[in-house]
Amino acid sequence: MPAYSEVVPAFEAAIEYGRRTADALDMIRQRLDEAAEAAREENLHAREEAAPIREGLERAEAGLGQITSQLRNVEIELRALTENAVAIGSLEDRKRALESRRARILNDVESSEEAVFARRAEVARLATSQIANNVVVVVDHLADASQFRSFLIDALRGSNTRAALIETVAERILPRQLLEMVESDDVASLAVVAGIAPDRAQKLIENLSDKAKLANLAKVELADSVDFRLRDGATEKSVDQLSTGQKCAVTLPIVLSETERTLILDQPEDHLDNAFLVHNIVAGLNARRLAGAQTIVATHNANIPVLGAADAVIVLASDGQHGTVSVAGPFESDDVVDRITRLMEGGRDAFARRSSFYAEHGGPNNG
Repeated sequence: MPAYSEVVPAFEAAIEYGRRTADALDMIRQRLDEAAEAAREENLHAREEAAPIREGLERAEAGLGQITSQLRNVEIELRALTENAVAIGSLEDRKRALESRRARILNDVESSEEAVFARRAEVARLATSQIANNVVVVVDHLADASQFRSFLIDALRGSNTRAALIETVAERILPRQLLEMVESDDVASLAVVAGIAPDRAQKLIENLSDKAKLANLAKVELADSVDFRLRDGATEKSVDQLSTGQKCAVTLPIVLSETERTLILDQPEDHLDNAFLVHNIVAGLNARRLAGAQTIVATHNANIPVLGAADAVIVLASDGQHGTVSVAGPFESDDVVDRITRLMEGGRDAFARRSSFYAEHGGPNNG
């Protein structure tokens, strides 16, 4: 058995070792506690720093969801737009086809109008050649813009468009030209052709852009204008500028040149002198008779049935209320000759004196 003196030092050494170990453990525990506290503080600090990041991530996730939803909506809209683009393309193709078809129809209409004008011009030329040399029948192509003018007045009512501008457009532009300018919004061409300011052309196009107005504009037609003119020396006067007598002198020869239909005239001698009556009206009546055309004339002038060699002369009488047939027969029958002679200016005696005068002094029937 070891001696006490040997055990005590070993025991004390063990105790000292244990104390140092305990101290080391305390130090380690303290350091661990400090490390844990530092870790807690660092973790807390990290959490504090991570909180905004987490919030940002959460917001980002929420925003990403919104973006994803928006992307889905955009994809749907893009598909719709693509479908709309296809539909629009199809409609544009149809529009171009319809415009092309309309252009062909309008071209056919214009060709027909040209053919009608050519026929009218030929009829006017023939009519002019068959009547007095001082009367001219004239056909002006597409000169009657009354329908176009009426359309513009109605379509622009309430737009403060001046009447002078409407008249300018009606005179200088064809309906089809205006239609194409409005549909294509061609302000520059309208301004140049009409001779108006661009701002006025723009306003005019805006006021005519309504679909219903464009549909009506597409139907507007210009008409040929026919005028009867009287040559007075080197001047040709329109029938609108003539006196009543001159109008009769222009109109009757034209009417008498028609040989296809029955013609009824009421006192064609009114406003005409006898010379013109004999050389033009009676001559026209004879030409119609030779062509087999029937002419019925109510007249107070005996030259018409006599010089016109009427196949039938009916002399009427009246009691003031009723008309009755007094004499009827061919112009050379005795009863008709007697009645015509009495009806002539001055009666039979005056007729005899005129015949004697012409025989003595020369006249139309005496060379």
